[in-house]
Amino acid sequence: MVYLILASFFSASVALLFKYSESKGLNRFVVATINYIAGFFISLIIVISKGIFPTKEINPGIFLKEFSNALKTGKVLSPGSSIIWAIVVGVVAGIFFFVAFIFYQKSVKENGVATTGTVRSLNVLIPMTLSMVLWLEIPNMWQWFGIGIAVFSIVLFSLSSIKELKRKLHSSLYLFYITGGTSQFLNKLYQKYGIVEYRSIFLLVVFFVASLIGISILIKNRVKVRKPEIVVGFFVGLSNLFQNSLMILSFSIIKSSVAFPIFSAMSIFILNVGGWLIFKEYLSKIKIFAIILATLSIFLISLR
Repeated sequence: MVYLILASFFSASVALLFKYSESKGLNRFVVATINYIAGFFISLIIVISKGIFPTKEINPGIFLKEFSNALKTGKVLSPGSSIIWAIVVGVVAGIFFFVAFIFYQKSVKENGVATTGTVRSLNVLIPMTLSMVLWLEIPNMWQWFGIGIAVFSIVLFSLSSIKELKRKLHSSLYLFYITGGTSQFLNKLYQKYGIVEYRSIFLLVVFFVASLIGISILIKNRVKVRKPEIVVGFFVGLSNLFQNSLMILSFSIIKSSVAFPIFSAMSIFILNVGGWLIFKEYLSKIKIFAIILATLSIFLISLR
């Protein structure tokens, strides 16, 4: 649970840093791209310091045999095969991470901040459902209660968007929901078959691919990068990297069908408290009640 709480803290930090960047008039796309670049270099330093660069153990033929067996038995891949798995899933995840951000921006513009924020909170239902269907990670009775309360608290936190939901919604919202939920699921997909200690290689690939996409777009559009955007982007990247790394660690301890809704509820809880403390945002009675529910959901899900 500690890993999950820390992951939620860093997730909320990412949102608060983006909010800060907007208050200062910084380019959100530039900050996002710098975030991926920073995440890549930090991951690279971690990989080098751990000495887990690709070795002679890497063999595509062996990987295919091991992966076929892993699908049947659920057994974790060997070190060499885990590296190949990290690269394969990392490339796909890097693309989804960036595409999800593009649709997020587009949805904010077309559907509004509140509606998009609600969908961002609820897209955990995709990886949660897939984990239950694919790997039978079924919560116990108390955890089901906790999950239900967590989802309800998420809706309460986002209650301000109910009016927006009545208007016509653009396709960007649905595309963001799908790509955002899928990008979260890919973290779990790596952890399911890859060695958890090699998650730095997986994240290295994720941030590298996302960086290439972002840099190519910046160059194509000749976007100027300012120093404040580099500074904020660095800290976003640091928080983003730790968030994903800690989530992967939590999956090895807690059922992901349980981890995802709690992660989302705690992230929104921390985000709202942080907004109140840092930006002096008003906490309504509904949000305070949602905070109490989120805390209760964490307690219930802790019961085994």
